[in-house]
Amino acid sequence: MVGIWERVWADHKTDRSVLQYHILGAPHHCSWRSLSSESWSESNGKAEVSPDARKALGQALAGAIVVASSKPVVDDDDDPPCIGAKRVYETILTPVDGNFVNTAAHKAKAGAVPMEFDVRSSGPVLQEAGSELGIKAASGIGLSVVSLREAAEQIPAVNKGGERRFA
Repeated sequence: MVGIWERVWADHKTDRSVLQYHILGAPHHCSWRSLSSESWSESNGKAEVSPDARKALGQALAGAIVVASSKPVVDDDDDPPCIGAKRVYETILTPVDGNFVNTAAHKAKAGAVPMEFDVRSSGPVLQEAGSELGIKAASGIGLSVVSLREAAEQIPAVNKGGERRFA
């Protein structure tokens, strides 16, 4: 898997803007193998990070959030998720005042509710469980921000070819 990120960097290192992000889903549930060809557990946590993979995944914008869609990230031999990968993402996020979040930790705190982000000019903000974003006018440009739940409710179902299947 690290080879993919090395290739992505090779293809886009002259135009990093295509790799920049506000929110990144940590690849493969926060797997170490997205960052290194060496085993984290077999190296006792001393495996080397691929510089090119780190550069590809390191194009975080101010206030960026990396989301690990995984069970809790703890210091054990399981991979994914890997504590070493979490630590790399945290070092990527520190200079941009970003945050690493985990879906399992969110679920433990908030129950079975989705993560919702308010995307602002200063960067994304993870909403507290149960809060409603509502519709907010963006300054001077006529845009509105709504929660994903509200957006889904506003989109009518589309009948697919007269069958009883809907998109």
